[in-house]
Amino acid sequence: MLPYFDKIREILALAEEKNAETIELIGEKVADSIAGGGVLHAFGTGHGHMLAEEIFYRAGGLVPVNAILDSTLMLHEGALSSSEAERLPGYAEVVLSRYDVRAGEVMLIASNSGRNSAPVEMALAAQERGLTVVALTSLAHANAHPSRHPSGKRLHE
Repeated sequence: MLPYFDKIREILALAEEKNAETIELIGEKVADSIAGGGVLHAFGTGHGHMLAEEIFYRAGGLVPVNAILDSTLMLHEGALSSSEAERLPGYAEVVLSRYDVRAGEVMLIASNSGRNSAPVEMALAAQERGLTVVALTSLAHANAHPSRHPSGKRLHE
């Protein structure tokens, strides 16, 4: 076997071991939301937006998914400008205001570091609206850097 694949298997096994209970709980919350007529909302900035795209509108995939995609926060129109936008306090609230999100639904937010304003603000705004927030982030990366959000919080917090 190639060392790369061995390392990937090791990382995935560790992620499964550490998060299995949480993943099951999240699955139940998503199922409850959908059973009640809700959807799964997905958001990310930079490369994190790809998760939202990956689960949205896929043949054979989960249908009730709302990908919250904002071109300004995505890399394809300029990596430097998207990096600036995701650090801009107030921008995530503007983005979220364009979407129909409802109490009882689930919001999945992907961010490698979880330190920039947009993912933190999106999580706070979703919580204020009564959504269950699920953070997909690297705790090792997050804990190695301070928050860039005015509250001092990172996504996992």
